[in-house]
Amino acid sequence: MKKLLFILSLMSLLVSCGGGSDEDEIPVQTIPQLTTKPIIHITSNTAVSGGKDIDDGGSAISKKGMCWSRNPTPTIFDETSLDCNGSQSYISDLKQMQPNTTYYTRAYATNYIGTGYGNEFSFTTDDGGYPLNVYEGSIQLRNQQEVNSFGANHYTHITGNVIITGGFPLPTSIVTNLEALSSITTIEGSLYIWSNSLTNLEGLNNLESVGDVFDIKNVNDLTSTLALNSLRSVGGGFQIESNDSLEHIEGLTNLTSVGALFIASNFSLIDIDGFNNLTNDLYLLTIADNDMLENVDGLIGVSAVNYYLGISRNNNLTNLNGLSNLAYVGNNVGISYNNQLVNLDGLSSLNTIAGGITVIYNDALENLNGLSSSNIGVSIRVTNNDVLNDLCGIQLALVSGIDGSYTVNDNTYNPTQQDIIDGNCSL
Repeated sequence: MKKLLFILSLMSLLVSCGGGSDEDEIPVQTIPQLTTKPIIHITSNTAVSGGKDIDDGGSAISKKGMCWSRNPTPTIFDETSLDCNGSQSYISDLKQMQPNTTYYTRAYATNYIGTGYGNEFSFTTDDGGYPLNVYEGSIQLRNQQEVNSFGANHYTHITGNVIITGGFPLPTSIVTNLEALSSITTIEGSLYIWSNSLTNLEGLNNLESVGDVFDIKNVNDLTSTLALNSLRSVGGGFQIESNDSLEHIEGLTNLTSVGALFIASNFSLIDIDGFNNLTNDLYLLTIADNDMLENVDGLIGVSAVNYYLGISRNNNLTNLNGLSNLAYVGNNVGISYNNQLVNLDGLSSLNTIAGGITVIYNDALENLNGLSSSNIGVSIRVTNNDVLNDLCGIQLALVSGIDGSYTVNDNTYNPTQQDIIDGNCSL
């Protein structure tokens, strides 16, 4: 009995010593929570918002303000305002924005734990109120002073070509920004941006249409195309070539029509997602010599190429899935020297190749199954694809008949036309 009483006493002591009251617990701290105030007082380059209903999460707020961007879900790593600390509601100014541009914004507050964000609003700045002002003819802008002087006239419509390049009066003369050109909405001729020191295209935010060619070439410091958010159409070729620092083609959310697309020799380019709203037939589509390009997903809206499709020397490209809606090519197709391309499955909707197809020197290509629905009008050349062992994808084309030559050699498997027709099309 004494032993039992001792054990009960000991248990009572442990319970009384082991538990603590809720008042002794350390409160859990979290990131702040807050609500974004509606956007007011919108002008061509400013707006007003703020934050309210702020919960500091149990840790003092060290900074708060607004963040904004042309892309959804802005963060403190985008454009920001900085207001006082503390948990009080606040009003904040959004500044240095471009006219006639859609922005996304939300309030933020930061404490010791991290940064919390309010709900998101989007708004469009005013157009700046530029009346129609036509410049007759073409213009070449060869240094920053010429850009600024021409822009001071606030032309909205140019009937000829615009050439923006450096090198005058000295080879070291440069163009560093295009902000003076923010009034331009229409260029009836071509727009050439060549060999200058631009890092972005800010100033072209109101440009809606280019009647002929739009060529961005050898702008080696260019890292962003976001300013082209108002561009809707390019009547001729849209050419983006030899821009060494450009990693993403983005911001072209309103671009639905181009005559042709030529993306070449952009050595840092990873994706071309900015073209994902293109819906018109292209005359020509060439993607070449983009060493870091991972995919062509931005071409998902393209259903027809009326002349030539070329995909070549994109050393990091593994698939063509972005071309999954392409149904027609009016002349030839060339797929060559894409060292990581494993298959052509992205071409599974391609019903008609009116000319011929060339598939050469794709070192990782294993099969041609993506061409299984394709009727090929003229010729087939499939050579020097080191691991290609399955050519069944061109059986339909050969059974239907081609009008030109058939050349298959230097692949892992090299069947004759008759072999493929008879079903002996793979190892």
